[in-house]
Order: sequence, then C-alpha cells, then structure tokens
Amino acid sequence: MTQENLFSQKAWERPLLGWGGYLRGWPVDPDTEEKLIKMIDSTWLITFNTYGLVGLVSLFVAMLQGPWRTLRLTSHRLNDGAAMVPILLSLIIVLFMIDALFNGMVNPIIILSSGAVMSWYLKMKEDLSKRLLLDVHPAVCLSRGRGSKNKKKSVLDQDRLGD
Repeated sequence: MTQENLFSQKAWERPLLGWGGYLRGWPVDPDTEEKLIKMIDSTWLITFNTYGLVGLVSLFVAMLQGPWRTLRLTSHRLNDGAAMVPILLSLIIVLFMIDALFNGMVNPIIILSSGAVMSWYLKMKEDLSKRLLLDVHPAVCLSRGRGSKNKKKSVLDQDRLGD
C-alpha cells in the first residue's frame, strides 16, 4: 500500500495527461535519484500515472463501451438464444475490468473480445434499424429505388399472414 500511495502522489502532480513513458512517473529519492518503489500492480494507477485522467477514461470507455451497449440492447430488444454468447462475453469483460482495477494484467484476448462485442452490437443495431425501417416506413424503401417486385415483406406482415 505504501508503494501505491507514493505512486499515486506522483501521478497527481500531472493529473490531466500524466507523465508519459520511460518511467518518468516513478517516484525517486531527491538525494540519491534511486526509485522509491520496486513495482506497482494496479492497472488504473499505472494508466493514470502514465496517461493521466484522459488516458484512464479512454481505457475504460474503450473497454466497457461494447459490453455496456450490448447488455442494454439485449435486455430491451432481443429475446433469442443467439444473444447469449455476446451477453456472456460482455459479463466476462466487465468482471475482468473490475479485477484489472487492482491487478495489472493486460490480456489481449479481453481487448479483442471487447472489440468483438462492440462489432456484434453494431451489427445488431443495423439489423434492428433495417427491420424497423421496413415495418414502419415501407414507402421509404420504395423511394430508394427498390421496386415493388423486390419488396420484402415486413416482420409484422409475415406474422399477420402466417408465413
């Protein structure tokens, strides 16, 4: 805890953009120029010291934006089994990020998974908007050059007709 306190005090000397690389943010003894701490093991503290508040917020937004949007989308609009994989992956990412607050374990698989969850969210959002566009405004589809021969039945029409 003493090492983390020294490290955070040094980080608060440059809170906005941090100290940058090359171990400039490590506290040193002013007389001997030796490092006062041996290691640090908190992802949030390492990121805050190196990149400041801008880097800290950027890291957590980049890692948690996909899971947050996916969980919101699936809780309100999707009730199928195909959404279980992104939901579970989102929960794993959230739990990993909670663990990474106290342990400095950067795992490329989790970063890749966060990007995959965000891609899944964007694809589902696009599919839902296309479905809503067809259901609510079929005239818009006709005005975009789609003739009546190629017009697909909307989801609501298929349910009504029993297709």
